[in-house]
Amino acid sequence: MIRKPITDNLTSYDALKTFAVLIMVVDHIGHYFFPDILWLRVIGRLCVPAWFFLIGYARSRDLPRELWFGALVLTTADVVVGMPLFPVNILVTIIIIRLVLDKAITLFEKNKASQIAFAFVLFMVILPTSLITDYGTSGLIMAMFGYYVRHKKSEQFTLGMLVFCWLSYILSQQLSSGFDVNQFTVVAGGTLAVYYVLKYFRPMDMPSLRRAITPVGVFIMQACGRYSLEIYVAHLLIFKLIAISMGFEGFGLFQVQLLPPELFE
Repeated sequence: MIRKPITDNLTSYDALKTFAVLIMVVDHIGHYFFPDILWLRVIGRLCVPAWFFLIGYARSRDLPRELWFGALVLTTADVVVGMPLFPVNILVTIIIIRLVLDKAITLFEKNKASQIAFAFVLFMVILPTSLITDYGTSGLIMAMFGYYVRHKKSEQFTLGMLVFCWLSYILSQQLSSGFDVNQFTVVAGGTLAVYYVLKYFRPMDMPSLRRAITPVGVFIMQACGRYSLEIYVAHLLIFKLIAISMGFEGFGLFQVQLLPPELFE
């Protein structure tokens, strides 16, 4: 969710992040205001691979202060409104991935046996690590896919990573969300389509797209593409404020919870 250097043209980053931001907002509307309408969460599942892909695809492993500040603000807000402290928000997951990604790649690439063993371990601990940070090691797996797309590994290897990312993501989401057959089918098919698009992602200016849409559309896409971190933090703060001010179930001023209560039901 870190913005790229500003250019007048729309870019492929703007297009991808606009898709991810809009789907993300739908997901969070479902989470905060309509938890019984699982179809909103189904739609929201489609944005997650894009965010983690971009973390791995990036050349930089910088940890700007805005990222740390956003993670702290959202963690503090969860304490204030009585949301569970764990799993901590996705910004913390992103920070951890940026710290460990290169080391994980080095370990993964030692030999064929280490690839199989490391992939198996990452998959097996997705659910327990998801209790600590949003998406747990699933986020690292998706970031590794982004890394290998950037570094143009062989077609066979990239396809293998794509399938591994896809399967690990949809299975972990099904186990944690309990979608019905139709919902799971949409999640599986939709995320596979997203991964296929990500496989061919390349940084590029898109002047023809800028000419094809209205100035308002250009403004929205550039805002989503270049201020996605700020949008993420701001809209969650607004949603949390609305939820606690309206007395929604599960929210209470400084009613600190460590883990989601549904884990103990």
